[in-house]
Amino acid sequence: MAHRHYHTVGFILKHNLYRDQDAVLTLFCRDFGLIRASARSLKASNSKLRLHSNRFNQVALSLVAGREFWRVVSMESTGLMDFLSQAPKTMTLVNRIFSLVERLSGGEEAMPEVYADLDQAFTFLGEVKFRTDSKFGRYLESLVVLRLLHHMGYLPALDLVQPFVKPTSITSELVWSLGPVECPIIQLINQTFTAVSV
Repeated sequence: MAHRHYHTVGFILKHNLYRDQDAVLTLFCRDFGLIRASARSLKASNSKLRLHSNRFNQVALSLVAGREFWRVVSMESTGLMDFLSQAPKTMTLVNRIFSLVERLSGGEEAMPEVYADLDQAFTFLGEVKFRTDSKFGRYLESLVVLRLLHHMGYLPALDLVQPFVKPTSITSELVWSLGPVECPIIQLINQTFTAVSV
């Protein structure tokens, strides 16, 4: 019996090895939300999947549904996250964003707005040069977290939030515009984290 193949795009949040060369990947996919997928022989030297399996990579995937896990049939990097090799300090920021997504995601549920937020944020990160410990880096992280919380349904539709969650693209101007309202935005984010026990 032929299994149906599902094609999507997703980010590799983590991989856990089991047996010698197999792995279970935690993926955040455009069409399925947060899923776990087994990847056979991922660490084998001749594996076609190995080259594309770096943590945080965005990959085009072909999946088959299984009883416990999805199964990865094919996987190819889109190149979106290649900037991380040139900007290793950005890895900490990316890790915090993905950790938040993993904790707040409700499991297998498509969240196209959240996926679009991540895609936008990482496209922007790959295009701009800044220090992650600068004001700009701080504002950018707050902006991304604010958008994620809003699109996951954790934030009410407050006037304070609207200018930052409505635009479809992230720009330098949008990031800098968060500066004058940084304190109330951070307070709102922290209150939300407390309410949802993050």
